[in-house]
Amino acid sequence: MKKITRRPHFIFSLLFTFYLLSGNGFAAEKVLDASQIGKAPVSLSQYFDVLEDTSLKLSLADVQRADIASRFKTDTPATDALGFGYTPSAFWLRLALSNKSDQPIERLLEINYARLSSVQFHQPDTGGAYKSLMTGNLYPSATRPYKNRNFVFPVTLPAHSVQVYYLRFESVASIIIPARLWESQAFHTYERDDYVSQAWYFGIATAMVLFNLLLFVALRDFIYLMYVSFVGFMSLSLASQNGLAKEFIWPNLTVWSDMSTSVGYGISFVTLLIFMRRMLNTSRLIPGLDRINKIFIGTHLIFLIGYVVSLTTFLKTSALLFFVTALLIVANGLLCAFRRQRSAYFFLSAFAMLLIGIVVTVITNFGLLPGNIFTMN
Repeated sequence: MKKITRRPHFIFSLLFTFYLLSGNGFAAEKVLDASQIGKAPVSLSQYFDVLEDTSLKLSLADVQRADIASRFKTDTPATDALGFGYTPSAFWLRLALSNKSDQPIERLLEINYARLSSVQFHQPDTGGAYKSLMTGNLYPSATRPYKNRNFVFPVTLPAHSVQVYYLRFESVASIIIPARLWESQAFHTYERDDYVSQAWYFGIATAMVLFNLLLFVALRDFIYLMYVSFVGFMSLSLASQNGLAKEFIWPNLTVWSDMSTSVGYGISFVTLLIFMRRMLNTSRLIPGLDRINKIFIGTHLIFLIGYVVSLTTFLKTSALLFFVTALLIVANGLLCAFRRQRSAYFFLSAFAMLLIGIVVTVITNFGLLPGNIFTMN
């Protein structure tokens, strides 16, 4: 009886050793034992092998060939997210998961970044062949195997097994990959809390829009309409960026899903610049800088047309435009505050965190800051 109970463990160890010694094997420390995951998720960055595909032509069969498989980089850092910035390349990730337990287990692989244009997930089946799934912003929401604002892939590992998964990412936006592996029930709890916090945030934004819209109706002051427009478009942009808009508002719009975030931010900056000029009276206090404000309003309007004509051409430049615009708005507020205009103090207090957040987000998208819960939010 003792020999019988030890036999599966022996066979698993033998197969596992043979796998590690084979040409497509991995270093032992790169294989994650998924059976040991509890309530806390595990960041997968350090377990990925990475291959950049500059040709955009490599298929799953190609990256499994020995000559190309050897080009995967295995020295990925232990970070919250892999960041590749704005790039025309596609990236392949290879992940090895093991299940050393006596029972099959189910896990959820989460990519907590909703702006990726194309996401491919290749999972081995029981016969050793691969099932391939394609989703992303350029695909309808129905292509996602798990209904969520982010990309979530169910994973089943048989008892005493090692499985290798391949993921491919391509995007017109910055490629940031915060991947985590979850125990199923723990993810459901996290998911519930996440949607509650999102509802709370956008509920506050809706209340701000309605309150200031009523003030505009009552007072007929144009500045309230600009503030309502700014809050409305900024909220819509954030909903697009974090995947809620794709899930609930335009699930079947593909190209628009890719450009909606940039279009929303562009309109938000236009309305914020107009609101700022009116609130701070920049045409009188700082006429020289105010002329630059007008130029930036026109530039953002031109870029809105550019997104429709060629999103790839304008998207990377638009990130720099958002960055410089945020700094310009801060400069307006500081100069007006220096001239002791009372409204400037309130303006800077109200918008400081938002403008800092915009600057940090842009720097992160260019790959100059690591992707983590702070820089991505």
